[in-house]
Amino acid sequence: MVTDGKTIRAFIAVDLPGEVTEEIRLIQSRIKPHLDQVRWVRPENIHMTLKFLGDVERSVIESMSVGMTEVMRSEGPLSFSVGGVGGFPRTERARVVWLGVRGDIERLAVLQSAIEDVANSFGVAREKRSFRPHLTIGRARSGRGMIAGLENVPGRDDAFEAGSFVAEGVTFFQSVLKSDGAMYRELAYFPFNR
Repeated sequence: MVTDGKTIRAFIAVDLPGEVTEEIRLIQSRIKPHLDQVRWVRPENIHMTLKFLGDVERSVIESMSVGMTEVMRSEGPLSFSVGGVGGFPRTERARVVWLGVRGDIERLAVLQSAIEDVANSFGVAREKRSFRPHLTIGRARSGRGMIAGLENVPGRDDAFEAGSFVAEGVTFFQSVLKSDGAMYRELAYFPFNR
């Protein structure tokens, strides 16, 4: 992609309501004593990513907004529940700690595919990995490190429930990297058709 020097780091995601974010904060505090070498994501920064765009020109974001509006017209609100702790690439040798997402997953996958199509039409490469909705709550401290012991966290599969919510739309976020972690700024919000 050719750039004019006015790029921003951006992604498209489903934002979470405050009550789910607060439950995630409590879950993190319950898991922390069982795991070492984890850099925990600040709860207010947790979201369900649908498409990471990387560094793109502001004009691409503006142009994609037209396509996003069309995509959102074909979908209604989506219902989800959050719970169950796992890891990528595998629980036994995880680099990422996540909370699972259940609910309107098939509809979400259709939406995510349509968003991939819109992004690709503006030169953003398609994601090679299959879409697996989740909420990242922690990462290995070292880039090559692994998180040991995740498989031994008591109640990992059923004790960590963060509640349910209805997603009313998706958000374009800008990711601003700072010394103490990323800060996310809303660029545009696209509500679902009601």
